[in-house]
Formats: sequence, structure tokens, C-alpha cells
Amino acid sequence: MVLAGVALVAATLLGMERWQDRDAEAPESIVAGDRELSLRRGRVFLYFFNPYCPHCLKAAQAMSRLEWQATEIGLPTQYFDQGPGFFQDAGMRQVALSREAAKLGESFPFKDVPFAVALEDGRVREKLRFFEEPQLGQTLRRIGFAR
Repeated sequence: MVLAGVALVAATLLGMERWQDRDAEAPESIVAGDRELSLRRGRVFLYFFNPYCPHCLKAAQAMSRLEWQATEIGLPTQYFDQGPGFFQDAGMRQVALSREAAKLGESFPFKDVPFAVALEDGRVREKLRFFEEPQLGQTLRRIGFAR
């Protein structure tokens, strides 16, 4: 009975978190690359990472093999100047870097990298905290962010 009670509490907390995630709204826009980008139009994938994190690199390498159906934004949480080399090493060529990780971290709080938020028309479609294959690719395909 105790186990059933713990499972019920865990399921309730997970459900509440997912419900709250859906209500989170992105800021109007951010600067990514050399331009202002609306976060409230179309599909936008926000990838928070540390350029020296091996797990972040492994996740980016897995994502480089996908055919993206979203705008990819890289948000280094540290060492911004190492971001371009990180994505080059990972094989991700279409990522626009942004210095706005702190701003977006307020809207989409997280504890550790890698972390990602899939936005569709400014609303959270999915938060990704686990980047292991095949689940990563399956999730991104299921929500229409990759083929």
C-alpha cells in the first residue's frame, strides 16, 4: 500500500509539472545569431548546454543526425565563445547561438544541462531532460520537430 501511495504522489507531481509546462509561455523574442528571432511563431528548439559537457556533446551529436523541422537555438550556459566549436564538433550546422540563456532560464527553469525546450507558436510543446537514444529521436519525431 505504501508503494502504491508513493507511485500515486509521483504520478500526480509529474502530471502537475507537465500541465504547468504547457502553460509556460516564451518571451516575445530573443537575439540569436545576428538577428532578432520571434519565439512565438513556428517551431523553435532551445538547447541549453555547456560546451565542455561530454553529455551535452553526445546529445548534440545524436541531434545532428536528425532532419530538423524547427529553428535550432543554442544557449551556452557558460563559455559562450566556445559555442561555435561545440556545434562544429557535434556536426550541427544550422544552430544559431544566443547569449540569452539566463533570460530564458527564468521562463523555463532547469537544474542542469543538457536541457531543451521545444516551443510551438510560443507555447511549450515538450521539455527535454533526457538525451539518450533512441528516446531523444523518438520524442523529437513524435512532436514534429524532426524527421
